[in-house]
Amino acid sequence: MVKLFDEDIKMENRQSSKGNQLKFERDGVWYKADYAGYEGLAEYAISKLLAKSTLNADEYVDYELETIEYNDAHFNACKSNDFTEGWQLITLERLFKSLYGYGLSRVRHRRGQGCERITKTPCFVNVAQNREF
Repeated sequence: MVKLFDEDIKMENRQSSKGNQLKFERDGVWYKADYAGYEGLAEYAISKLLAKSTLNADEYVDYELETIEYNDAHFNACKSNDFTEGWQLITLERLFKSLYGYGLSRVRHRRGQGCERITKTPCFVNVAQNREF
């Protein structure tokens, strides 16, 4: 477990899609605290899958799991080497909105609930024709 402080917090221009995930940097290590309870595990799992892909190690971020303490609270988190210098976080939400003019939440809510969402969600979007198939 690592204890982090206010001076370690890094939020400017690095918001998550909802803007609520605590992010820290200390001594060249980047930390992201879970907000919903699974973000760090997702980052970790994806980085381990990418390690088995054809990508080079410098083409993705390798995460490890961590527990952090901040303001007397404990958070599950993930950590990596600090990759943020000169970079801006671009979320899938931001990419989708820049392409279609509306956010993913609008798409998610118009698709119904539960399994109905899965069956109605398109596998591919034809960007040139803005058609779902």
